[in-house]
Amino acid sequence: MWRGNSACPSRTDRSEPDRPTTDPKDFDDAADPLDDLLKLAAETGERLAPLAADTDAGRDNGHESYRILRESGLLALLVPQEAGGAGLGFGDYWRVLAELGAHHGAAALGFNMHHVVIGALADAAGTRLPPAAEAFRAWMLDEVVNGRKLFASATSEAGRGAKLRGMQTRYRLSDDGTHYILSGRKSFVSLAGAADYYVVAAAPDSGGEDTGEASHFVVAADDPGVSFGTVPQLSAMYGTSTAPMTLDEVPVPRSRLYLGVEGMSLFKVVREPHWMIAGYTGAYLGIAEALFQYTVDHVTASPPARTRPWCSRSWAGCPPGCGPPAPWCTRPVISSPTGAAAWRPTPWCTPPSTWSARSGRSSPRTRCGCAARPRSAAAIRWSG
Repeated sequence: MWRGNSACPSRTDRSEPDRPTTDPKDFDDAADPLDDLLKLAAETGERLAPLAADTDAGRDNGHESYRILRESGLLALLVPQEAGGAGLGFGDYWRVLAELGAHHGAAALGFNMHHVVIGALADAAGTRLPPAAEAFRAWMLDEVVNGRKLFASATSEAGRGAKLRGMQTRYRLSDDGTHYILSGRKSFVSLAGAADYYVVAAAPDSGGEDTGEASHFVVAADDPGVSFGTVPQLSAMYGTSTAPMTLDEVPVPRSRLYLGVEGMSLFKVVREPHWMIAGYTGAYLGIAEALFQYTVDHVTASPPARTRPWCSRSWAGCPPGCGPPAPWCTRPVISSPTGAAAWRPTPWCTPPSTWSARSGRSSPRTRCGCAARPRSAAAIRWSG
């Protein structure tokens, strides 16, 4: 059990996902730190679950969910261990999001937006940067770990999407050179009014209408001139607190220029898509697992239903009371150029004819279980 000072347990060896690194000062035993994180996510999910019905009905803005997540200790999942975070990689991060998504899908989706921002900096861990960039990175990660601050992105503009070229939001340096001034309007800003900081993309005021130059700035929710519009009642966005954001001559200290250098937007945006996908994968998989588990529980609680032909065919090959493999089954794929092993979910909706259960056997390269018996001893042998 984790009992250290960090915001959450750490999993430091990304090159060997099956071999956790533990610190005897922080752990009572040799348990995988990821198990502690999954347990924490499950406990947090239980606090989020009672809010899901009102979210699905469009009766709340999701702010209470993000308050719970802010206090959960899960904000620093992607922050490197040396900076006080868990240091999760791609293959473990989505599992934590899936656990949250099984309890409250919208909250997991919105929470992912915070980690997309942090993931861009986490990918640069160990990379030597200029002094201003190092100071910025240290400040931002400290705000997450010790300040428990929630971050979000503000890039999209009406009619233009998230394209950096030709943005209407502009910035200029103040006359005394102490800060930047931002003006413009962003659309579809997730966590609007719920996050503490927003990483805003803007073009230089001196650039032309179709300029490709862009920089990012960290704007605080309570900075003068920041305001948010009404959250639209769009069912696909319930609970994500997505709304327009207006910046009216907002002063931003030079220390909050992303990495301390103008024009560093490309450095940021190229490091975000895979974290976006990891979170979406986890959140939606969690929703799917919750639906599937509900079905399993309903069917297995009714003996007559379990004997019906359609049920027998669906559960073919599994021991009595078990469903198809749980979505937690994972397998390693080709390592990235950096040497960090990438992981992906094994398809959990594989037709029954392609899998079978073998009790008492386990694979060192596959973590499996039956949906009705998560983390059981039964292992799944995949033939397709």
